[in-house]
Amino acid sequence: YKGMDKYINVIPTGVDESFFLEDEISEQNIKRLTTKYNIKEDEKIILYVGRLSKEKNVDMIIKGFAKFIEGKKEKYRLFILGTGSELEALKTMVKQIEEEDHVEFIGALEHDKVKPYYLIADLCVHASTNETQNMTLIESVLSHRMMLTIDDESVAMENEDEKICFTYTSEDDFVKQMEMIFSLGEKEQKLIKEQAYQAVKEHYGVETFYEKTMEVYERAKRKSW
Repeated sequence: YKGMDKYINVIPTGVDESFFLEDEISEQNIKRLTTKYNIKEDEKIILYVGRLSKEKNVDMIIKGFAKFIEGKKEKYRLFILGTGSELEALKTMVKQIEEEDHVEFIGALEHDKVKPYYLIADLCVHASTNETQNMTLIESVLSHRMMLTIDDESVAMENEDEKICFTYTSEDDFVKQMEMIFSLGEKEQKLIKEQAYQAVKEHYGVETFYEKTMEVYERAKRKSW
């Protein structure tokens, strides 16, 4: 780090991967959400989870999504889960582009209520260029969902060794990547999800977090880095 003359250990927050796996309770919640939002069997759900503020660039997601579904016979909906200073502006934008039937604002939820939303999603999307740990990316992949995120330094390290997410560079590229993702066959999607899951589990699982933390403590005890 610039301006620092001390040894610094950076340990990403550990995430309990078992929390995001489907179980009997989450299956019941999935059915409840399917009924609540009248989700049809042939409908695809795209999910954004996060704060609704300027730096999150959710407007870019909405515009790209609107371009993507234009003229399509298939049914797609964008669920936006979160709240923030841009909420009303984003709602106004959705009205202006006449996409109220395709964009659903869920609002803010406690963390333990978010899981079933990941599980009903076919794809999770992200557009922020101001992230430190990209927790929603990690949670999406641990939920066995594919993630499409903006090509940024904040995801470069995660994506360097293993392909854990798809990336885009512009609004038009967002549309192009969406087209490609939804053209993938079921077997190919399953393989991509599993490979990404294993990579994220290895880097961000609770066991890895424990091992890295203990390593720092041991170094501190030895006073040797």
